[in-house]
Amino acid sequence: MSLSFTQINASLCIPTGTPYSLRGMSAAAGFSTPDAVSEFIGYVCPTVCYIFDIYNPDQNYDVYLNYIECNGTPVATTVGPQYTMSVCAQDYSVSAPGGIITNTSVLCVP
Repeated sequence: MSLSFTQINASLCIPTGTPYSLRGMSAAAGFSTPDAVSEFIGYVCPTVCYIFDIYNPDQNYDVYLNYIECNGTPVATTVGPQYTMSVCAQDYSVSAPGGIITNTSVLCVP
């Protein structure tokens, strides 16, 4: 089964109500209009956040941890030696050089 880009967005995101017509944009730009072009409705996707576990395997030094909270606030902190910290963060925003980051796949909200 294949889904179009619009179907995927419609299932995950909130419609903005703004229709985008490739046919209309082509005509407005002075280009020829294709015979069959689908309409696309703009969508605003909610922020997806997961619980991440960050483990510091070092016995002597802190690991610097940076991530973005669900509300968009950037966070910079440290994880102590041989300690694990769990955070609720936006997907793909967690950075901890020297640490071990595990996405628990558990969705979370701030």
